[in-house]
Amino acid sequence: GEHWLLDLERVAAMSVSGDPERCLNLARFLAAELSHNTWSEMLRVTLVGFGREMADINPDRLTYTEDFGKAIASLHHQLDSVHDA
Repeated sequence: GEHWLLDLERVAAMSVSGDPERCLNLARFLAAELSHNTWSEMLRVTLVGFGREMADINPDRLTYTEDFGKAIASLHHQLDSVHDA
């Protein structure tokens, strides 16, 4: 019955432990929130290894891959582009 506001930008990374199904449900919820809210409109979410069923929710901001290396390479490419600009 509680609501928490998480500053994920400041946290930068977090881990969730506990019941695996509840942890996955929380990750899915966070991804759905981040891919739809106006305050995260400049954000892109990449789901790796879970949440394939969510990929069509908002394809402009939410993507899915099984390949962690590919997701990291894409992130590095995006960072390089921003740095060059």
